Formats: sequence, structure tokens, C-alpha cells
Amino acid sequence: MKQIYLDWAATAIPDIDILTDVNRIALTYFANPSSVHEQGLKAGDFLMTCRNNMAKVLDIRDDQLIFTSGGSESNNLVLFSLLKKLKTDSILKHHPGIIISGIEHPSMYEPARTLSNIGFTLDFIRTGRNGIVDLDDLKGKLKKDTVLVSVILVNNETGAVQPVESLTEIVRKYSGNTGRYIHIHTDAVQALGKIPFSLTGSGVDSASFSAHKIRGPRGVGALYLKDIEKIIPLYSGGGQEKNIRPGTENLPGIYGFFRSAEKAVPAVHENPGKMYALSCYFIREIKEIKNAVIIPEERLNFESSQFSPYIISAAFPPVPSEVTVRALSEKGIMISAGSACSAHSSLSRGRVLKNMGYNPELYSSAVRFSFGNTTTEEEINTAISIIRDTIPRLTGIAGA
Repeated sequence: MKQIYLDWAATAIPDIDILTDVNRIALTYFANPSSVHEQGLKAGDFLMTCRNNMAKVLDIRDDQLIFTSGGSESNNLVLFSLLKKLKTDSILKHHPGIIISGIEHPSMYEPARTLSNIGFTLDFIRTGRNGIVDLDDLKGKLKKDTVLVSVILVNNETGAVQPVESLTEIVRKYSGNTGRYIHIHTDAVQALGKIPFSLTGSGVDSASFSAHKIRGPRGVGALYLKDIEKIIPLYSGGGQEKNIRPGTENLPGIYGFFRSAEKAVPAVHENPGKMYALSCYFIREIKEIKNAVIIPEERLNFESSQFSPYIISAAFPPVPSEVTVRALSEKGIMISAGSACSAHSSLSRGRVLKNMGYNPELYSSAVRFSFGNTTTEEEINTAISIIRDTIPRLTGIAGA
């Protein structure tokens, strides 16, 4: 049975050419980049080359790029740096404020909840049923003690593209009126290589990325910092990555990240209509299945730029999402029940759709289909055929 992989938002199918090169680099530049002997200097020079090349791909300065182990570490690094900032900023009150959306990835949502348990106030920007944050609601939540605002650029469950540039303008205006610096962060993991965006144009202070979402190796990512002086890292123990992220750099992984980004980012502009046409076709066909609900339901009525064509959320009530995932897996279709990072967390499961205003019956039956740059029309047609055959049988068993 041929398998069709439609879970790219969890992790992308690796690029075999890149991983082959990663192994070669691991053997060629095996020394610690911080060592001062010949092999160490060789590795250090290669690390600098990778950083310069990656910065060019992202259209930023190389001193604004910090390599990490992935998007989750990058998100956590920004959030928990606030703990040290409290010790150095005498202007901050006893309960500094954090504002995020209720549709954040678990690696942002759960650490923010942790900070709220140790003295930070935590507010959530309201999100509409279309999956897009309400900017007017943000205006009402900004306070003189707000220290950080974070909104995911592309939601990892619905594909909704958030108006980060407009959000930044609102926060900057408020910050200018109060004279207080507010750090603006965005989780851009599902945006890199999928939609066109500009880090400098968005105006954000920081953004997180991950290599394995764009066919690179696992365990490596990056953090963009507009101004490194604005971050006081919680980590310590080494001077690597400008003292922001200590620890020996994963040089072969960093090389693989650059190579995958080098391929993925320019491709966004090559044929943007192809993936949008494929996703719209998929949505139209799925909508015809009895009881099927596309989330958001009006997705086809929105402009294409408001949603990533690589992520589609659908529900098949009353069939539980786990049942749908297993049933389709048995037929060779690989999908997921929302974020892979929430699979083992009762706190996160269903949270995104619940915060969009959907009821338990719907969000407990929701699944995510996600595509990649090698997904073919033939695969989509085969998947649709199998879904059409499987879902009515499951809903019949469930008594719908």
C-alpha cells in the first residue's frame, strides 16, 4: 500500500540531498568551532559562512541571527529572558504583562502560562472564528506594564496568517505614547518557505524558525533578534551565539538549515498559485462529504493571502479526531489531530479551535491536513478518494 504523507506541518519529508551533505559536513568540519587550533578555526570559519549565507536568505544582518535547537527553544528563550530583565529594569512593576493570542503554538502558550504562575499578568488577544486575531481587542489590552506581545505568524493548525505588521504598528504607537519599550515576537516556524514575508518589513523584534519544517535536519533552528541588546538571556555557561544561546553549535545541522532555507524561501515566489489552487481544490472536494466542516467554514471566501495553502483544518463530527487519524493511517493517508506538539498535552489539545469559538463536538473531531512542495495532484486525488470512502463509514458507525 502506497503511503501519502499529509502531515508536513508536523515535520517535512527530509531532502535526501541535503541530509547527505549534512553527513559530509559533519565529517569534514568535526572540530569545535570555538577551538583555536587549525581544525577548530576551520570549523569556526565555516560556521561564519553558514551564518552569513542564512542571513542573506532571511534578508537580515548576520549579527541578528542566533542558532538554536529549533522553534520551541527560540520561543522559550525570548519568553524566559523576561525573568532576568525584571532584575535589571527598575521601571517594571511587580506584575509585568504579557499579551499573546489563544492560538499560539504550545511552545509559546505553555511557557507564557508558566510565567503567569510566577507573577506575570497574561492576557489573550481575542481570535475570531476565521482564526485571525482581533486588532481592536489588542488595543484594549495594552497597558503601561506590558513588556511583550507575541502572535504566531502562520497558525500551525488552521493556516491562518496573522496581521503581524499591523499588530506591530499598533504596539509601536502605544509604546511611543507611553515611552515604554514593548518587545514584539512572532513564531514564524510555519511561515518560512511557505508564504512571502519580511522580517524587517514586519517590524518585529524577534522571530523563531525551525529547519525540519522545510525539509532540513531536526534539532536545529534559529532566532532572529532585531537588537540583541534588548534581550537578557536566562541561559549561561558559554559565550557561543553572542552569549544568547550557550553551547557548542550544531554545525552540520546549521549547514543543513541554511541549505533547506536556500531552497524553500525563493520557491515561495516561483509559482504561488500552484499550491493555492491545490488547497482550494482539496477544500471544495472535502466540503462535499456529509458532516464535513472546513475550519474556518468561510475559508474559500477569504483572500488567498489570509491563509497558508499548506495547512487545512477540517472536522468530521461526531467522529473523534483520533479515530479519523487512525482510520486514514490504515488506508495509507498520514495526517494529524492538530499540532504534533500538543498530542501529549491535555492543556493544548483542542485549545486553538476552542479559542476560535468552536464547540467541543467540532474541535474534538477536527484533523489537520498539511502539504509540502513535493505533494502532487495525484496524491491529493487519491487522498480525497480514500477520505470520501472512509469518513461516511465512520460517521455511520458513530450514528450520525
